[in-house]
Amino acid sequence: MKNDQAARLHAHINSLINLFLVNEQSFPSAQGRMRYSPLDFQTIRFVSANPDCPAKAIADALGVAPTTQQSALDRLIRKGFLKRGPHPKDGRAKVHRLTAAGIELRNSIEAQDMENMHFLLEPLTVRERENLLKILDKVRAKVDAVS
Repeated sequence: MKNDQAARLHAHINSLINLFLVNEQSFPSAQGRMRYSPLDFQTIRFVSANPDCPAKAIADALGVAPTTQQSALDRLIRKGFLKRGPHPKDGRAKVHRLTAAGIELRNSIEAQDMENMHFLLEPLTVRERENLLKILDKVRAKVDAVS
């Protein structure tokens, strides 16, 4: 692979990161409901898909240290997006689920994500969109294989 190709890809990805994850003016994260935090957003997504999960399962799935995950959980609980309760089988462990506010936040995150994706796909023809998605499927398969 040529360095100029890698540099072009790097520039494109940096531009997208800035536009969607840093710049709070153009595309406010979660429809402006919460500042973007990769760990918080992924925690919300994971708990939504896996209600009543313990902190260790979340940390393992997201690939972060348990202490880092615990801090994120505590922060999301303080903000009212998650609630913590007793584990049904392990008296020492706790499980987590979304609150009503957490469900609303998850819905806002998903809606904003879809708005962002439509924005990206808009300038492409139907054929270009399909080609882009096929290429990204290959890239994602490689990334998924190492994660």
